Amino acid sequence: MPYPLPYAFARSQQLLLESGPQGQVLWHAQAVPASAVSEIVRKHGLVTLMPCPAQTLAQRISDAYASRESSAATV
Repeated sequence: MPYPLPYAFARSQQLLLESGPQGQVLWHAQAVPASAVSEIVRKHGLVTLMPCPAQTLAQRISDAYASRESSAATV
């Protein structure tokens, strides 16, 4: 699954954008900065905001981007 946000942005803002069965889902760990959400909506369309515990989200972000890097290294 592609993760369209740059890793550094996802990690620093504690946001993970994923494609779900009902559209884009933006997972967040804290109060989401309005400017970050506005930029994501501008670039990727409407999103559903879903809260996630900070530690869980940090692990999800690491797992998501680590798997992307390892598959690129395989190629």
